[in-house]
Amino acid sequence: MIKLWSNELRRITLWSWLLQKAYLWPNIIFWALQNMVSIDSNTDNIYIHEGITNNIKNSFSTPSSTPEWVTVDNSNNIISCDTWTATIYKHLWLTSSIDTSFSSPASVPTWITVSWVGNLISCDIWTDVIYIHSWITSTTSSSFSSPSIWPSWLSIDTSWNLISCDLVSDNIYVHNGITSTVDSTFSSPSTVPTWVSVSNSNILYSCDWNSDLIYKHTWFTSTTSSSFSSPSSQPEDIAIYTP
Repeated sequence: MIKLWSNELRRITLWSWLLQKAYLWPNIIFWALQNMVSIDSNTDNIYIHEGITNNIKNSFSTPSSTPEWVTVDNSNNIISCDTWTATIYKHLWLTSSIDTSFSSPASVPTWITVSWVGNLISCDIWTDVIYIHSWITSTTSSSFSSPSIWPSWLSIDTSWNLISCDLVSDNIYVHNGITSTVDSTFSSPSTVPTWVSVSNSNILYSCDWNSDLIYKHTWFTSTTSSSFSSPSSQPEDIAIYTP
């Protein structure tokens, strides 16, 4: 009787542990299946990549004439942004169809990303303010100052830390959570860094607007393990997602 009870307790404990860790499974199993989305401000195109490579699966026109920024939400809907009209577009899946659009809280929105709980994060390059939205809407729940004088390009790592970049100093900042506190800083491998993104395997990717190269970093450092050419002549932003 004691043995049976012990086995049952062990079984319940195991299932409890698995349920607690279930959210980690996509990071462990599906990271190799991730694809990349990029945007070209010259051709006004959005590209769907095959994996994290320069092979293109599909491409389509953006809804705006001055597209700058792109990300993918937790339901695999593309979110794009037009800097000049200060409009943010929520696409229907990975297509050119628009589900909804709304005004940015910033007069000059620059760079967007989505947190792991599904809140949009955007940035204003003139006021150096980073906004946390309530879901994918124009409503903001909080904001804080950027650590840089010219904040550019946002991403979230697998520990829910915000990654930001400075276009002038060429520095990349690893924040403590989604706050203004910075845990570490390092130099970008490029002279004109134009975006950063983090894969589910917690690998940082960045891009150089001058050379049109995409860099794969060795964790969160300035060291790069490989690079490949962007499909566009003016790569503005990318997002990595799990299909």
